[in-house]
Amino acid sequence: MSVLFNSPKEFVNCFGIDKSQGYSTPTEFRDSIGFSIRRKYPEESRYKPPFNGEDMPVILSLIKILYNKNKIDPASPSLVPLTIEIMSFNEYLAEHPDYDFKDPKCPTESSITQSKKTPHPLDLYFYDEYFYNHQVNAFVNAAGNELSGIDILDYVFRCHVGTVDTWRGRFASLKMKTKSWKTQGCDFFVDASKKILRLFGRTLEEKENVGLMWFSYPPEAMKLVVTERIDLFGYKASKTVILLFCSLVMVAFLLFRFSIGAPATLKIIAHCNILALSATIVTIWILDDVVPELMRWFVNRMLALKRKYALQKIIFRL
Repeated sequence: MSVLFNSPKEFVNCFGIDKSQGYSTPTEFRDSIGFSIRRKYPEESRYKPPFNGEDMPVILSLIKILYNKNKIDPASPSLVPLTIEIMSFNEYLAEHPDYDFKDPKCPTESSITQSKKTPHPLDLYFYDEYFYNHQVNAFVNAAGNELSGIDILDYVFRCHVGTVDTWRGRFASLKMKTKSWKTQGCDFFVDASKKILRLFGRTLEEKENVGLMWFSYPPEAMKLVVTERIDLFGYKASKTVILLFCSLVMVAFLLFRFSIGAPATLKIIAHCNILALSATIVTIWILDDVVPELMRWFVNRMLALKRKYALQKIIFRL
């Protein structure tokens, strides 16, 4: 059994990479054992990257490979799991803040426009599907079959390109778009609910330095927009809620007076002071306490759904 790798260079050398295989710019990681490498998209692919004034593609595929010796299973000390990611990489924007179309190395406007019209390959992740076996000094897959480092890179690249060039890949792309639409829908309902909540004189206070998606609003997060409260026969309600209640009463009066007429139940309540007062206090309590709490619950529900959709893994393999 060979010793574990202690530097990115040792790990890169195991792949036996040379330019004839289509891979370029191997870059060793600084803080971990691993590297990244690039490869151009095939000309026959449905995805067309933008080209610069020198007729060179600006967007390439980028493969990142991490050697996880801190995640070794004690039961298999010779197997080191690999984490592999592949994504699109814009070489120009990696070195410049924005496009400068006067720069010959910058992609042309027309090629950017044409590229946007073509389907874009999906980012893919391979966790613990490949290992380096120090017992036999070779890469192996989860089934224990030996393969070369180039075999791994080629397969990962084919899967990435296959997300736009195969029917199964297009279906995976559709699932990814659907996932995005669902998360955007959750964002819409969260934002709309917060705006509606302000009509009831409430707002939800967010935690600092915490992503909105990763927490729920506790009851104490509910804050008054206007701290002034009005005493209504012993019940102190938000000034905003009182104004909302009065507005609803005026709308109801105009609706029943000039349109459909008042239901018999409302007539009975209107002619009995005790019932009218009770109905007023209960309605204000619902507007002041119950509805805001229901809105908080709904916001938390939408955030929980967003977490579920965001963490949903779209796995594609050829």
